Amino acid sequence: MPAAGGATCVVLCVGDVGRSPRMQYHAMSLAADRGVKRVHLVGLAGSECFPEVTASGRVQLHLLQPPAWLQSTLLQRFFLLRSALRVLWQTVALLLTLMFGTPAPDVLLVQNPPAVPSLPLAWAVARLRGARLVIDWHNFGYSLLALNRGGDHNWLVRAYRSCETFFGRRADAHLCVTQGMQNELASDDWRIRQASVLYDKPPRHFRSTSLEERHELFTRLLPELQEALQPWPSSEHDFGSAADVHNTTLFTLRPVLKQRSADVQLRPDRPALVVSSTSWTPDENFTILLEALEEYDKKARRPGGRRCARVVLLVTGKGPERARFEKDMNVLNRRLRFVRAATIWLAPEDYPRLLGSADLGISLHASSSGFDLPMKVVDMFGCEIPVCALFFPCLNELVKDGKNGLVFRDSKQLARQLLDLLADWPTSRRLQEIKSFVQTQQLQPAAHWEANWRQIARPLLLC
Repeated sequence: MPAAGGATCVVLCVGDVGRSPRMQYHAMSLAADRGVKRVHLVGLAGSECFPEVTASGRVQLHLLQPPAWLQSTLLQRFFLLRSALRVLWQTVALLLTLMFGTPAPDVLLVQNPPAVPSLPLAWAVARLRGARLVIDWHNFGYSLLALNRGGDHNWLVRAYRSCETFFGRRADAHLCVTQGMQNELASDDWRIRQASVLYDKPPRHFRSTSLEERHELFTRLLPELQEALQPWPSSEHDFGSAADVHNTTLFTLRPVLKQRSADVQLRPDRPALVVSSTSWTPDENFTILLEALEEYDKKARRPGGRRCARVVLLVTGKGPERARFEKDMNVLNRRLRFVRAATIWLAPEDYPRLLGSADLGISLHASSSGFDLPMKVVDMFGCEIPVCALFFPCLNELVKDGKNGLVFRDSKQLARQLLDLLADWPTSRRLQEIKSFVQTQQLQPAAHWEANWRQIARPLLLC
C-alpha cells in the first residue's frame, strides 16, 4: 500500500532509456497521477529522452553511462567475455543506484527483455526494499539471444530462458503487449497466469502534422537530405533553389502573392513520402524493402500504365545493420528512376512530425518470438498513416489486413501493394480508403496511451 503522501515508483530499463518509449510513457503516466509522489526512471544513458520526461519535475532520471572499455575493438571479438563483463558492470552499477541512489520504492516496474541482469536484479532489490515487483513483458529475451546464437537449442539460450522463467514467475504482477504473449505466459512452460495485456498506444502528440509544421520540418531537414535524394532523373522534382528555400521544399510550397506569403500548400508534383523506423537489428530484413522498391521502379517505368508516384523513402533509427543498408541503398539510388531513399536520425520531437507528414509507413519487424508487436506501427497509426507490415504471428492484433493497412510476406507482394496504393498519384483512391479507416480508428476513446494506461496499468501498479 503506497504511503499517505503518495507512492514512490521506480521504472527500470536495463538499456538505452531514450530508445525505450514504452518505459518513458510509463514514467510520464505515473508522474501525472495524483497517487504518485515521485518517479525514478533508472537505466542506461544513450539517446535523448522525450522532452516531457526531462522537463518533468516529478521524474528523476538516473542514467548510467557505460564505460568506454566495454566498446573496445578487442572485446567486440569475444562475445561471451564481452557479454559477461557488460552484465557484471550493469549489475553492480544498477544495484548501487537502486539500493542507495533512490528512496525505497512502493513499486518497481521493470522492462523485459533483457532478462539478464534485469529480472534477478529487480527481484533482489524489490525483496530487500519491500517493493512490489511488476514485469512489463515486451518480448522474450531468450528469443532475441537465439537470433545470434544459432537457435533455441544453444546452451546459452537455454540457460538464459531458465533464468527468465525462474525470476519471471516470482514477480507480483505482470503486464504484456499482446494476447498471444498473455496466452504463452499462461502456458505450462511459464506458468504466469495473471498477466494483463497493455497494448502499446501512441500518446496524443502523435498526430497528423499540419502543413505549416511540415513546411518548417522539411525546410530544416533539407541540408541533410539533399545529397541523398538528388538528382532526380526528371527536373520536375527539386528541393527549390537557394533563393526560395523557405518557400519551397520537395513536398510543400508557400506561394508569394503581392509581397505577402500565402498559406502552405502541398506541391501538386510532390513525390510520395514513405517512412520506416528501425533499430537495425537482425529481426528486420531490409533486403525485402530494397527488392520491393526495385520491382516498383521497374513497373512504374512501363509506358501506358497507371500514373505511379515517385517515392521518397526515409528510414529512421540507429543500429548495427544501418551501414550495410546505406551501402545497398546508395547503389539503388543511382539506378532507380522513381525511388530515392535516405536514412535519418531525428530529435525525439521531430519523429512524430515526420510520421505525421508521411503518406505511407512500412514495417519490416519480424518478431523474434512471434508474440510482440512493432511500436513503430503504433506510432504510424497515431499519426494517421496507413501501414504495410511484414506478416508474423500476433500481427493481426494490430494490423487488420485491408482495413488499416496491408500485410505482406515477401518483396514481390510488398511491391504489388506499393503499386496499388501509390497508383494515380496524388489522388490514390485505395490509399485514401485505408487512411480514412485509420483516422476513424484514432477517434476511439482507447486509441491513445493515456486512457489505456489509466484503465489497465494504473490499477495494477498502484493497488
